[in-house]
Parts: sequence; C-alpha cells; structure tokens
Amino acid sequence: MAVRETEASLAAVDVYSDFLRLVRDGAGQLYLLLFCDGPDPDDEGYERLELALPLSAERLQALERGELDLRTAYLEPEQGELAMAVAWPDGRESLNFLPADEVFFQHLPGRVLLKRRPL
Repeated sequence: MAVRETEASLAAVDVYSDFLRLVRDGAGQLYLLLFCDGPDPDDEGYERLELALPLSAERLQALERGELDLRTAYLEPEQGELAMAVAWPDGRESLNFLPADEVFFQHLPGRVLLKRRPL
C-alpha cells in the first residue's frame, strides 16, 4: 500500500488536541498528524501510528481561519498523497507515503474546524 517510506525526524510545532498535532520534518515540511493507533506490541510493534497530512503554510492558515475543514483537507491533500507516521520503540520515526484515495475513511476526521487548544 505504501508508495515510499522515508526515515523522519518530526519536531513538534503546535498541539490542537490529544489527537491532532502539527509537526515539521528536518526539511521544513509541515505535517498535521491525526492519531490513529498506539502501542501495538502484538502486531507491527509500533509505538504510535498517525495519519500525516503534508501541508503548506497557506493551507494551514486556511484551516486555522475556518476556510477549510479537517476532513476535506485530508481527502484533498495539496500534493495528492498522505503518509502514515510511525513511531518505533527504538526511537525511529518513519513516513509511509500513499495516495490519498488509499486511506481508510474510518481514520479521517469529521467535517470539523481546526481549533487551537487553549493554553
């Protein structure tokens, strides 16, 4: 299912909720990560699995201004692909990129607006 896999180092930028956070990779690309599953020692062995939406600063601003809902953003990514962000027990992180139309709908958020968590 994955088109390509790459090692990643994801640094936190912002947290919107317990299930949604904004990160930046080493190359400066922003990703909106939606929590899907966590620790799975019996299956794949990962610590955390998140659906990663690559997005530009402009697209992030449209989400934050309420001009775009989360479900639409994930269904219609700018680059035509999403990634599964995987955190492994040894500290490694990887991004497994796949076409947006191969994402299971149960992983997608509803048509809700992005709101920052109050400090």
